Formats: sequence, C-alpha cells, structure tokens
Amino acid sequence: MFPLAAARKQGMRVAVFFGCITIAHALAPGLSLKTGNDLTLTPALSKYANDKVGKYLERYDDVLQSASLQMKVEHRGHDREHQGLDAHIAEITATCVDKQVIRVEQSSDDMYASLDKLSDRLGRVLRKYKDRKNSKRSAVRTSAISEAMDDVDDENDDENDAAIDIATDAASASSSVPLPETPWTLVRKKTFPMPPISVEEALLCLEYIDHDFYVFRNKESNEINVVYKREGSGVGLIEPEQ
Repeated sequence: MFPLAAARKQGMRVAVFFGCITIAHALAPGLSLKTGNDLTLTPALSKYANDKVGKYLERYDDVLQSASLQMKVEHRGHDREHQGLDAHIAEITATCVDKQVIRVEQSSDDMYASLDKLSDRLGRVLRKYKDRKNSKRSAVRTSAISEAMDDVDDENDDENDAAIDIATDAASASSSVPLPETPWTLVRKKTFPMPPISVEEALLCLEYIDHDFYVFRNKESNEINVVYKREGSGVGLIEPEQ
C-alpha cells in the first residue's frame, strides 16, 4: 500500500514536498501523488489513495515500473447565473516495464468515490494487460490487428475524416491570413516520453488508455502519428504527408 513507514522499512526513497508524496524503488513500482490547486492532499486522503490504488500496484508490481496519481477538482458550468458542478477527478498514469503506458481516469462529485471507481477500473485493466501479455496467442492478436488496419485505407466517406481533412487544409494555408478568434482557451499541456514504436504497438497502447486516440512516434518513419477509434467501427491512422 506504499505507506511512508513501510516504504522506509523496505529501503525506498521517500520525499515529501509541496503537498505531494513521491515514492521510488529500484524494483517495485513507485507511486506519485499529486493534487490540483483546488484540492488539499490531507493525510486521510493520501492514505485512502495509497490503500485503494496501492493494492493493485503491489499485485502487479512484476509488470509495473512507476505510477503517477493526480487528483483535482474542475469547476464545470460555473457562471454568474449557474452554480455548476464540481467534478472530482482521479487520474492514474502507469508505466510498465516494457514501456507500455496505462492511463485510467474516473470522476464523480466526491474524491473518495472517484478513487473507488478508479481502483476498480485500474484492477480490471491491469489484469487484462497481464493476461494478454502472458497469452501464447499474442502472434494471432498481432495478425488480427494488422488486418484491422487494412480496413481503414478508404476513409474519404467518413464525416470525421472529412473534418480532419478540412482542419489539415486550414493548417496548410498561408500564415499571413489572419485566423478567426476561437472561443477555446489552452488550459492544459502535457509532455510524455515518446520512443519509436510500430503501429501495432500503438494500437495496443490505445486499448489501455481512456482516450479515443493515441499519439506516438512511428518507428518506420520517425514521424509523429495518431491512431484513433472511429465512430462506426475499426480504427484510423493519421500520419503527415511525405
């Protein structure tokens, strides 16, 4: 469960700073707890998070390298006329020993409830990942994934792909043309290690994150590509024009 006392007893390196707890170990996965500006990491919340998430990190420590748990509160729908909702979000990003990234996010109106949901979901995903990793049918799965990619060659009739084409054309226009104002504001920026992987490996990554897309560096071209789930069925691949 990665409590501080047990961590020190096991020889782990423990650091506490700015309300965050970071635990690192050379063999077992480490758990990093972080909170947003609107959430205080109390001892009770820290222990609950360690207990709920840590049990699965211990159970699957043979395949995990590290994990980062972030807890935050987002104010949704707040304005002068509406009180809106406070979404308590728990998000964990785990890196496996084979560099596979597993990401799970859950939200509710209470952080403890969000951690309950996150723990249940994380356990299912890790069990599925380990079972699949140990399966002797991995070669068959890779072949099936390759066949699935063949089904996305013709995407011109798909509305989503048409929207992507329009966005690409707009981005290719001359920079001297003034862009219209947008109501969107950049509120978050993330950086991730991006070692080159194959399309098949990227599709595996897509299965283990709570997103409809996965950004990766294609080891064949060394370019940034995106695989995404289509609304109907199958998956798509976006790559820069050569």
